[in-house]
Amino acid sequence: MFDSRSPVEDRMGFSTRGIFRCSRASERILVILSLIITVIVFAGFYFVWGEQFKYIYHLPEKFGIDQVRTQHSMGFALIFSAITAVIIIVEIVALKIILGGVEYHYMANANMFSFASHKDSMRKTDIYYDDVVAVSYEDRKLFGLFSRGYTVTIITHSLGNVVVLYMFNKSIKVRSPENTPFHIIEERVQMRENIMHSYGRN
Repeated sequence: MFDSRSPVEDRMGFSTRGIFRCSRASERILVILSLIITVIVFAGFYFVWGEQFKYIYHLPEKFGIDQVRTQHSMGFALIFSAITAVIIIVEIVALKIILGGVEYHYMANANMFSFASHKDSMRKTDIYYDDVVAVSYEDRKLFGLFSRGYTVTIITHSLGNVVVLYMFNKSIKVRSPENTPFHIIEERVQMRENIMHSYGRN
């Protein structure tokens, strides 16, 4: 949660930093592709496995050894279960990576809000408060069902619209714009406007 700061704290110098996560732009496509690939792998595996099982299952009939059939059936069942479990685990891990999003680090001071992905810290986005026109939040859901976070749009004069696919923090129970790092921008812009109005009246 991001609490408002008093003017006394501002005189001493405002500075804060933290971490947030964003969804991947291709999240939906990657989820669909991973599921399609898993289905194809399952279908291919079941087909090949079924053909092999039929061959080995009927093999004892040619030699009249019924005991071998039972042994092979049990062995095949164990191997089949193990491979099926591996495929399911791989798909779960893939979905976790895709839905886990990208980690971003942010830093804010009295003049600007700066953020960059953890893997690409050299490419930072610096947003100066006096350049901000407005900040808007739009609820975002995966396939229209699962709530993921906000599409945060920061409207600026020089950078145009900066769009961030913010993901909800699982540890935060109250999910509102005030609980996002971008509320800092709104706070600082509002404080600057209040100061300008105060000087204007004087």
